[in-house]
Amino acid sequence: SDYIRAVKINHKKHWIWFGTLYGEIVYHDGVRFGRYRKLPVQGTPVHTFGVEGDDLLWIGTNNGVFSYSTSSYIFERFSISSTDSQLPNEIIRSIVVDGAGTKWIGTEDGLVKFNGNNWKVYNRTNSPLPSDTIYALTIDLNGNLWIGTKYGVAVFNEQGTR
Repeated sequence: SDYIRAVKINHKKHWIWFGTLYGEIVYHDGVRFGRYRKLPVQGTPVHTFGVEGDDLLWIGTNNGVFSYSTSSYIFERFSISSTDSQLPNEIIRSIVVDGAGTKWIGTEDGLVKFNGNNWKVYNRTNSPLPSDTIYALTIDLNGNLWIGTKYGVAVFNEQGTR
């Protein structure tokens, strides 16, 4: 499918990643386009990418989060039913990876912080987020996490959320 739902640049590798409506991962390596892989769950739209290091993609879908190593070609799925996941919802709208390698995951039911071992969910009951529905995430040059929600914007940093 050519229906592109997500785009992410890997600045370290100088590749551009594209995710399609039907779960295909397409790339541009600076010279040509190619189809990389399909997600292991067929028909799963790709909503977002996060990039960690040179070769690890974090892929947000309607069926949870997938990590994909472009060097070993291995997928790992994190979902509500995974024993090693604490995702509050499988609909993933945004993923960003900070300088420490922490994954910030925007879901329909809160913001998830995953450091590779531990999961923490932030929502309206335990943080000043204006909404539990997280649509967009980005990190600025000062390390602040900007959070776009259904009812406004929040900023998270080491001093807290505002």
